[in-house]
Amino acid sequence: MGKKPDMKFFTIKSYKAWYRDGVSEPSLSAFMEHAEYLQQQRGVMPDSLHKLASTGDIADSLIASIIDDRKNDKLILRLRSGSIPDGYFSLEMTYSGLHISPEDKEALIRIARETKSVRFCGNDLVVYEVELCGDSLIEHRLMFHGPIIITIRCESLKWKRRPLKSRRLPPYANRVKIVS
Repeated sequence: MGKKPDMKFFTIKSYKAWYRDGVSEPSLSAFMEHAEYLQQQRGVMPDSLHKLASTGDIADSLIASIIDDRKNDKLILRLRSGSIPDGYFSLEMTYSGLHISPEDKEALIRIARETKSVRFCGNDLVVYEVELCGDSLIEHRLMFHGPIIITIRCESLKWKRRPLKSRRLPPYANRVKIVS
């Protein structure tokens, strides 16, 4: 098996630097390069996708639920995000025309199942990146604490955000649904 792909901007090196040294050259450089990339993508990336790529308030998001719709080649990922001062929200992303490795899908499901509550979670989301690829697919790279990097490629990525009163997660039994 080959080496697991890294993130493009928020690399494992920048992640380790951030948690070892705080704001330092590798971590600051990652944020600056990502901001420059997003500026270059304005008008290139569809507006809705650019808005998702630019959302910066997803740190510490938890996987609230996953619907793995194998019958329709679709994955729905719901995150719980936000903070007390800024308010909480649900971020729902629907990936259609899905291209994800079995290892990455298993890792997503494992993270969802290992998240017992907002207080008992091991792998909350750190950052993510969105990129339009040359093969006309969208690539969504997500880094969870660990670090664990998940790469989801898809033909279509739709998303919606809605406010919530709390960061509370759905019942554990309803966290992962597989549709065959």
